[in-house]
Parts: sequence; structure tokens; C-alpha cells
Amino acid sequence: YRDYGFVEEWPTAWNFQTVDGNNFAFLQFPNDVVAINPSADLLRAVWQSNTSLDEYLSLATAHTESLSSVDLETFVAAVENEHFPTTVEGDEITLAVLLEQEGGESANDSSDNISDRISAIIYR
Repeated sequence: YRDYGFVEEWPTAWNFQTVDGNNFAFLQFPNDVVAINPSADLLRAVWQSNTSLDEYLSLATAHTESLSSVDLETFVAAVENEHFPTTVEGDEITLAVLLEQEGGESANDSSDNISDRISAIIYR
């Protein structure tokens, strides 16, 4: 999952590092709401409280709207310049191989690992 993130219910947390070592993150919520580079306080509020979805969406929206235009431009530039470890074409080939292996366990991968990898590629 190092290259894909975890496929879970909302919020989905994504973190990536650019080639120059800068870290970026975002939380993805339903209804196309994201929190770019969420603060520790926002993360704590999301994972340690029993708040309604509307309140989570409001917190995430308020956080992202509070970012400066420079912060947003830096994030966009990082995303646009990021080179992912695989291509769509490569993922399609890997997916086809994994789907063939799914029926029978290979010597190196358990069926759970194969299923996890298939899920990650499909999600991406």
C-alpha cells in the first residue's frame, strides 16, 4: 500500500512525498470535499470524535478555505509534478496477471495479499 494508500471508508487519507522530500497530504470525504494538508487538530477532530458527517464536511471545508493561495498553489504544483511509481498501462498489465493468480495461490503471495493488491489497483 506504500504506493497507493489504503482503501477504506471515508475519510480516505492520502500522503505523498515529492522527489525533493516535501510531504503533502489530504483527506477525501464524500461529496467531493477534501482537506488539503490537514492540521493535527483537524486530524484529531476527525478520528477522535463522534461528529456528524455534515460537521466533518464543514470542518474540512473551513480548513481548506483557510489555506493561503501560496499553500494551495504549492500543493497543486506538487500533485501535478508528482511521478507515480506506476503507469495506468502498467497497472492494467499487473491487474490482469493478479486476476489470473487470484484463483490459485502463488508461491510468493497469499490470496489475501493478491486480493488487496487487486483492490488497490482498481481503486487507483
